Amino acid sequence: MLCMVPKVFRQQEKRLALLQRRLSKKQKGSANRAKTRFKVARLHARITDARKDFLHKLSSRIVDENQVIAVESLAVCHMKKNCSLAKSISDAGWGEFLRQLEYRPRGMGGPRSGLS
Repeated sequence: MLCMVPKVFRQQEKRLALLQRRLSKKQKGSANRAKTRFKVARLHARITDARKDFLHKLSSRIVDENQVIAVESLAVCHMKKNCSLAKSISDAGWGEFLRQLEYRPRGMGGPRSGLS
């Protein structure tokens, strides 16, 4: 099964950088800084929510379509050391995806096995 992971952070990266630059130039304690801080937090929340939504939908589909789920354990921390792939690996949210694959079958009564 081929699935394209949405690059949520990559799409919003320029907007986030712009808002964080604007925030850094605001005077501490001002109302404009508070408004800009809220905009940055809202964009971070939007990125997080979009990633979680995709992972929930994907893990539900995998659990529904398969009787046994086998997962290979990967050293993600070592994979992030590759500077050209680190941002994309972090954006995919593999840890959260594995966590969801672990708890979903328990609620639905399905088995899960892991490979190392």
